[in-house]
This record gives sequence, C-alpha cells and structure tokens, in this order.
Amino acid sequence: MWRRNGQHRKSLRRQIRTARALFDEGALEQAESLMRQLVSDCDDAFGTDTPESIGLLNLLGSVLYQQRKLSASAAMHSEAVDRAARVLGRDHPETLGYAHNYGAALAVQGLTSDAVAVLDDTLQRRIRRLGNDHEDSLTTANTLGATLFAAGAVTDGLTLLRQAYAASQHLPGGHELRDDIARNLRIAQRNAGGR
Repeated sequence: MWRRNGQHRKSLRRQIRTARALFDEGALEQAESLMRQLVSDCDDAFGTDTPESIGLLNLLGSVLYQQRKLSASAAMHSEAVDRAARVLGRDHPETLGYAHNYGAALAVQGLTSDAVAVLDDTLQRRIRRLGNDHEDSLTTANTLGATLFAAGAVTDGLTLLRQAYAASQHLPGGHELRDDIARNLRIAQRNAGGR
C-alpha cells in the first residue's frame, strides 16, 4: 500500500505539472478540465490543507479567471485563501498571493466594495511583511489603485497609483510591473483631467 500511495502521489504531481504547462501554453480549457479532475484526487491523496491541494485551487482559480469565469474563479481563490490562512497564517506570502488573486477576481466582476476590502487588507499585510517597494506590494497597490479609480474614488485611486509609481522606480526600466503601474497612472490622470 505504501508504494502504491507513493506512486499515486508522484503521478498526481506529474499531472499538476502538466496542468500548469497547459495553463502556461494558453490551453485553458484543457488545463481547467485536468485541474477539476485533480482537485478531489489531490485532497484525498495529500490532504485539503497541503501546498499541493491549496496551490492547485489557486491555479484553477487563475485558469478560470483567464477564461472570464469570474464567479467560479473567485470561489476557488477564496477557498485557497481560507485553507492557506489556516495552515500558513494570514500574513504568509503565499496566503497574500492567493488573497490578491481573490481580490482581483472580485474587482473584475464589479464587486467593488468586496474587492477593495480584500485588496486593501492584502496590501496592508504585504507592506508590513515585505515593505512598500516589494514587487508583491506594488502589484496589489496597482490593482487596488486602478480598482478605486474605476469605482469613482478618483482621489484615492490616483494617490495610491502615484505612491506605487514612486515606489516602483527602483525596478529596472522596461520592467513589466513598473510599466503597468505607469500605464495605469497615465490613464487615470488623463481620465481625471490631468489631476
């Protein structure tokens, strides 16, 4: 039994790698199908509160997000956050990564007040844990700033985007995150009449 269980776990890990590769290649429907099959198998083989199972939920949430299946995406990310918080703690970088994804899925659905609450909490925790110029903190600041601005909280959104832009200047020119923050700030300033 021990060898069979060990082989089964190895097989599941290989399938998770395959699902991730499908996601990376943009084969989203195939990735989703494989991940949905793997979720209960991984929960059974590894346990529900293990890195494999939690990471798979988050990855499935990302696949669903890319397909704009936003309600299902938010549900997967929310479950990943809950499980990771139980196991790793609310301030663990992985938990905060899952929380960012959850907040982004809520924002794209237009559930602004829920998204802002999740993203603001995630940002504060990331800043305390990692500092305000860490890429993870800047990613959440960028998402939260754009969400606030789009929801009509123009001053708050602009302020946060300006802070993120200033904090991102240590990143090399051409860095994807630095460019994304700069682009969001330009769009917000233009739409706010140059404020």
